[in-house]
Amino acid sequence: MNEIITAEAGESALPASARAIQITERIRANGRTAVNAVCAIGEDLRTMKIDGLYTELGYEDFESYAEKEFDLKRRQAYQYISVYEKLGKEFVQSNAQLGITKLALLATANPEDRAEVMASEDVGKITTRELEELLDKYKQQGEQLSLLQEKNTELEAKVEELESAPKDVETVTKEIVKEVPDKKTAKKLKDAEKQLKQKDAELQNARAMKEQAVHEKKALEKKISELEQAAQKPPENADKSNFKVLLSTVYRDMLGLVEFIKDTEDIEERKQYFQKALEILHICEDSIKKIDFPVEIPKRPLTSRGVVDIGSIPPISSNDDEEDDE
Repeated sequence: MNEIITAEAGESALPASARAIQITERIRANGRTAVNAVCAIGEDLRTMKIDGLYTELGYEDFESYAEKEFDLKRRQAYQYISVYEKLGKEFVQSNAQLGITKLALLATANPEDRAEVMASEDVGKITTRELEELLDKYKQQGEQLSLLQEKNTELEAKVEELESAPKDVETVTKEIVKEVPDKKTAKKLKDAEKQLKQKDAELQNARAMKEQAVHEKKALEKKISELEQAAQKPPENADKSNFKVLLSTVYRDMLGLVEFIKDTEDIEERKQYFQKALEILHICEDSIKKIDFPVEIPKRPLTSRGVVDIGSIPPISSNDDEEDDE
């Protein structure tokens, strides 16, 4: 693997046309190296775009330059630049084996979601689509949790405000009567009672909303925890599925063997096939009985489920075949 080529000292002092050619050739050379060149390519593409050096090579825009020189579509070119700008050299060089597409997806996530995904998933083993769906789930969960926390903060402030207001209508009424012992007391008392009842209703409603918000928050946190645990679980063991497939195959083949023996017209050949089939069944039965089990399991004979006992089957004769034909 070739070493990544980087900018040389004094390169910025070169004439623009020479600098453009030098950077272009360096991008092309780095493109042939291993995945660690991702960062260097992103850095140089960014330089060509920001400094407008592509014009020195006769291109009117950066997109045409990237496509004509390196067969990079607009999206691909900007992916390299985005990865370099948002992830940084250290992260890209440490995870360059993921490839530019997965790195570009990680660059779209916020740092917290990206860190959680990298910690909980083997990103190199999942598909690009699975990574995209996982990042989208983290983003949605983060937005929901943020909204829920904001709502909960507002409710707590509302509850605190209402709880600081007078709660005892009778106490307030007595204070009004004591301070304003005239005919206007009744109206003020009625207004105060109405306001306090309204405040009390708002307080109860705010408390209910707070409890609901707390419940929703706990449910969401539980869901996030379940998703994280599910993401860490190993794939389901396929042994049971393989057993079903093998058993089905053996059963189907044995039925075919029985039909084949039945359809054999030659008596001697049918006897040989019959004996061979019984030998195979005995071998399979003996092999199965030798399997070790953690507990004692009754080892029933192969013929215990209603199958005709092998020893009771009389030899095949020509007379039997004639009766079958009839």
